[in-house]
Amino acid sequence: MDAHPEMAAKCLDVVWEAFQEFARTLPPEWLGRVVIPDWYASIPERWTARKMLRRCIEHVREHTHNIRGILAAREGGN
Repeated sequence: MDAHPEMAAKCLDVVWEAFQEFARTLPPEWLGRVVIPDWYASIPERWTARKMLRRCIEHVREHTHNIRGILAAREGGN
């Protein structure tokens, strides 16, 4: 099946808009909350809303970097 870059871009736009809406509308009581999810890692760490949002953005940047590398390799015939 052929990839449709236009459709993928539209889907990303929808997801990015939803993420921004979520981030902008977090209730104040959530913004000040600290969670320590001991089920997430062997060494529990403190999570705030700011940290969660920052990690989401870093995750997107990491995937973008990886996709660029894959596309560059494909262009180069690798």
